[in-house]
This record gives sequence, structure tokens and C-alpha cells, in this order.
Amino acid sequence: MAHFVRTAMLWVALLASPAFGDDHWLPIQVRAGAQGQLSTTGQTTFGAALEAAWVTGVPDTTSGTQRSGHFLGAALGVFFGSTDLERCAGVPRCAERKYLYAGPRIGLATADDTGDVIWPDLYAWLQVSPLIGYETLPSRPLQVAGNEAFWGARLDIGFTALAWTTTLLEIGGHVSTSSSSNSLSAGLALLLLGLLNSATLSFEYSTHAFSTAAVRFGITLGTGF
Repeated sequence: MAHFVRTAMLWVALLASPAFGDDHWLPIQVRAGAQGQLSTTGQTTFGAALEAAWVTGVPDTTSGTQRSGHFLGAALGVFFGSTDLERCAGVPRCAERKYLYAGPRIGLATADDTGDVIWPDLYAWLQVSPLIGYETLPSRPLQVAGNEAFWGARLDIGFTALAWTTTLLEIGGHVSTSSSSNSLSAGLALLLLGLLNSATLSFEYSTHAFSTAAVRFGITLGTGF
């Protein structure tokens, strides 16, 4: 199963990749996850983030098939969730919060691979992105519904560990096919755990919309390649 997923995504990358001439990093990076934030005023925000990046870089050979090097690129992301409002006493995260962000990305990657397209086992990145979005206030008694726009910027520091995913997928596949009565449940648990391979810390500043929080610190956990 791990080999099938890896091969399928490699074909996608090859079809989408231009003719670089030399071996190069996998040019596509995608991440999806659950994002939680806490503002300096104590307001919480929870939701989902989806991000895609196009990167370029030529890895160096450190020893044998070990490759490492930096990459440069640009990413586009979207967040949709809900946030606390002071006016919604007793109702947590009563306003919807959605925004789009895009910016440059720089990072480092390492791999044990050969060929023209190098699939990184682990990569980490730093990204700075302007953002623009809006908050939606639902209609409630003594409250008029509406939308309020905001803009700002966010800083992301994150990593994705594909080696973690492939290792657990292989172990989970072997475990699930064993004769033990609990092997299927254990194998499935390992398969699901293997998908949790990406984490990001973020710092966000935005203008006021319905929410008066301007500074938010967040973490995103999810899956990526």
C-alpha cells in the first residue's frame, strides 16, 4: 500500500513537473490539517487549513544515496473555521472566520533516494504570507447577521516527515495481515497514525473584524507530502 501511494504521487509529480534537466526535489508540496489558535486576549479559533506549494531546488549528494539541500517556492493556503467573540457571551466560537493566504517559502529537505525526481523523507520550511478574509456573524436574537473583512499576515514554521508515513504504512500492512485476533485493529491504528506526519507553528497578525483579537499563535497538525 505504501509503495502504491508513493508511486501514484510520483507519477503526478512527473506529469506536473517541467523539464528541469538535473535531478530535483519533488516540486509539489501539499498539506491539510486541523488548526487551533489562541489570541493574546484569550480568544480561541479552531478550523481546518489546506495548503499547496510549488518549489524548486537541486539536492546535493552527501553520501551514497543520501541527498539533502534547500528549496525555494511559493505556497497558497486557505483556512476556514470559527472564532470567539466578546459579544457572544456563553457561546464559544460563534463567528465563522475564513481567509486566503499566499507567500514565498524557503526550506531544507533530506532524502534517501535516487533518480530525477527526489521524494524528500523529511522537509522543513519557513513561510511568510499576507492574508485576506472575512468573518461572518450569524443571526441571533438581538443580533443582526453580517460579514466583516480583515487583512493581515502570518508566519509559519513547519515540517513534513514522509519517512514516518511510509514506515508506519509498511508496519501496519504487515501487522494487519498477521493471524492475531487484534492484528486488524492494530494495523489500522498504525495506518491512521502514519497519516499524521506534518506539524506547523504559526504567528498571525490581522486587523479587527467582528473579533477584536489582532495577534494569534497557532498550531496545525495534519497530513502532507
